[in-house]
Amino acid sequence: MDNLPLELFDKIRKSIAGEVHYDFTTRLLYSTDASIYQIEPLGVVFPRCGDDIAACVELGLEYQTPIIARGAGSGLGAQAIGAGIILDTSRYLNRIIEFNPEERSIIVEPGVGISAMNRAMAAYGLTFGPDPASADRATVGGAIANNA
Repeated sequence: MDNLPLELFDKIRKSIAGEVHYDFTTRLLYSTDASIYQIEPLGVVFPRCGDDIAACVELGLEYQTPIIARGAGSGLGAQAIGAGIILDTSRYLNRIIEFNPEERSIIVEPGVGISAMNRAMAAYGLTFGPDPASADRATVGGAIANNA
């Protein structure tokens, strides 16, 4: 690994509350999703808040490094992998913040599972539009990031 990723991840680590991993094992684990493809990322960030995501995006722009948003990695077309920084929101950003059935609105963090969100809304006859076969693992943010 050249000095660019080390410098970048050092800056990320100093800028966020979440976790930063760029060891070989983590990169290997995140080099695959449910597809047949394999692309090793530079590293993986587990953001704890929206500010962490914003800091990663800003640093990705500064270092001209791709940001790959990822939930459970259940996409079949390699949407959750790439040679950049993987942002996995499923570890910490996985709460339903507010649900208002009368207004038919819900505010969730990107790592919320689609099935969990749909269970919360089911009694009101509401459901989230994307309906992937992997909904028991797939996250809202991942579905949006890969254009489900």
